[in-house]
Amino acid sequence: MIINGIDTNDISVVVQGAIDQINTPKCLRSIRKRLPGAEIILSTWEGSPIDGLDYDKLVLNKDPGSFQMSPWETNNVKRQIVSTYQGLLLCRNKYALKIRSDIKITKPLFLKFFNKFNSFDAKWHFLKKRIIIPSMISRDPRFWESPMCPSDWCSFGLMEDMLNMWNIDLPTTEEECWFLNHYKPDVVKYFYGALEARYNPEQFIWINFIKKYVSSLHCNHMFDVNPQSITETLASFANNLIILSEKQFGIKFLKHGRKGSDKWHIITYNDFLRIYNQYCNAHKFIFPINIQRLSLLKHFFSSNSRLYKKAVENKKLGEYLTSETRYISSLLYWLCKPFIMILNRYEKRRQPELWWKLDETVQPTFSIVIPAHGRLKLLKETLNSIGNSDCKDFELIISDDSSKIKERLKIKKWLLALHREKDINIKYVFSRPNLGQSKNTNQGLNHIRGKWVRILHSDDIISPFLLSDEKRIIDKYPNTIAIFHNVIPFRNFSELELPRKNGFIAVHNADFIIQNSLHSFCALPSSLLFKAEIIKDTGKFDPDFIRACDWDFWARIVLHAKRTNTCVVHVDDSTIFYRDHLQNNSNKIKTKLSNYDEYKRIENKVSVFLKDYDFSEDYIRNYKNNALLYRKRRLISDYSALPTIHKIIQFKNFYKKLRDFQEVI
Repeated sequence: MIINGIDTNDISVVVQGAIDQINTPKCLRSIRKRLPGAEIILSTWEGSPIDGLDYDKLVLNKDPGSFQMSPWETNNVKRQIVSTYQGLLLCRNKYALKIRSDIKITKPLFLKFFNKFNSFDAKWHFLKKRIIIPSMISRDPRFWESPMCPSDWCSFGLMEDMLNMWNIDLPTTEEECWFLNHYKPDVVKYFYGALEARYNPEQFIWINFIKKYVSSLHCNHMFDVNPQSITETLASFANNLIILSEKQFGIKFLKHGRKGSDKWHIITYNDFLRIYNQYCNAHKFIFPINIQRLSLLKHFFSSNSRLYKKAVENKKLGEYLTSETRYISSLLYWLCKPFIMILNRYEKRRQPELWWKLDETVQPTFSIVIPAHGRLKLLKETLNSIGNSDCKDFELIISDDSSKIKERLKIKKWLLALHREKDINIKYVFSRPNLGQSKNTNQGLNHIRGKWVRILHSDDIISPFLLSDEKRIIDKYPNTIAIFHNVIPFRNFSELELPRKNGFIAVHNADFIIQNSLHSFCALPSSLLFKAEIIKDTGKFDPDFIRACDWDFWARIVLHAKRTNTCVVHVDDSTIFYRDHLQNNSNKIKTKLSNYDEYKRIENKVSVFLKDYDFSEDYIRNYKNNALLYRKRRLISDYSALPTIHKIIQFKNFYKKLRDFQEVI
């Protein structure tokens, strides 16, 4: 059978991998049916059950083994290289098809594309003819954190090109355990956990092939996404590959069902057309809007704004438009150009932008975490006060909780300006959907690298002298676990003066704080500087506490100081300022009334801890009574300040809590 000038008798098919009793016979039968006359070479392992299988040549390889890519994932790249290359060595025909033993051919449609693309860039063209691969698992580094990652599930090309691509060395022990001895990027630490291997199998194969012709690549590990690695990935794909969809290739994955849920981050055939025109056919007109953007336009008109926003947020952008609709799309573009300008803004959120600007080789002394949600004007004032600090030994982490796209763009613009002007290490973390205050703060704490941590609200202001003063205190009192300051309220930033009061410094042990002030005083997060090791020992903010999460965190810091025999330093100065927002007094009282139940839970936690540390029953009883009496006085004071009408409304709630105090005491 001849398809596109290629006789199926001139094709050798290497079926490689482990023998699947169900799927491998289906694979072999489909080759016999769809590629009549093709030579079938079965390349598997010694001891595999091969009885009854239909093949022409057999290669029984010695299993080179695998290695653990992570505790839950095995890397079989050595097995794949050995079985594929040894099978290709037996090929006697002009063309070669490499296919996994759990994939079947539905139609040999890939042959129609073999001679279709004939333009090249000599700098990145390393083969005589392009090799055809499927789009599944072919990651687009512009939308995914894996560069140099073409699909290795099946491929078709000239036999000598296939041999060239698969004639590579096996990974070394260092590459198998790369992240044990090298810096782990955040995407590894916080999303992939104990990942060890330097590259995934697809990356290792392609990178080692490209290194035969390119002296150096900018992809140092599997998540090394940067502008250079993106360019190298797209250029190498465009000049050496043809990427087809599963249907265009004419294959079906028997073992791994693919429903297209990952189409947003793979290189589709339409994506390949664009990068081919960009890197190999520069003289050719490139459509003024890419296919992804047209897909956004399609969803914009077909769905209401709420559904469209949800689709964009979840990166489920629908099916890409086919190449046959390009002329219609061109007309649609010019008719809908105003809407396209808006959609350009939406597309920016999918671009491969580095949301951090930092020197990863140096560990800063301080990490400043700012949980943000809206309030852009106030956030800008906070960022300016941080930028004016006389100490630059810190990193700034913005944890953005579901801000709108316009707000995100503004925040990033300010951060980049701050980095350029002040040379500040910055990291921007975005989360969706809305997490809430505690979880959003914890999201920022996941990315800290400093030895000391401060949490600022997005409307707080700090003095330029704050960090330098704290650095001197840390050097003077090395046994310190936390430092807290006075916090000065203000309302308008324009009227704010930044005084510097050189007050006294008090060093307290945990016993003093527990006995005298833990029941009545909480160091606000903005005023508090604490060691990063506290988070590892006691945990982050507890999301179960809605309003008293800061009190719970402060109590755990004090208890940690007790356990480690360290001290807490109080600095009587005026270096931190929080914004006092005007709000309805009745709402404030209602909020305070709702806080008492959470305070009671915190006191119970502290009591259990004190009991574990063999504090006397009298001491624990005294602590609980002092705490309850303090809250009782606050409750009565707050209730008395209410207007008469609100006293009547809140009387039932007030009386219930007051009776509870009396019963417990």
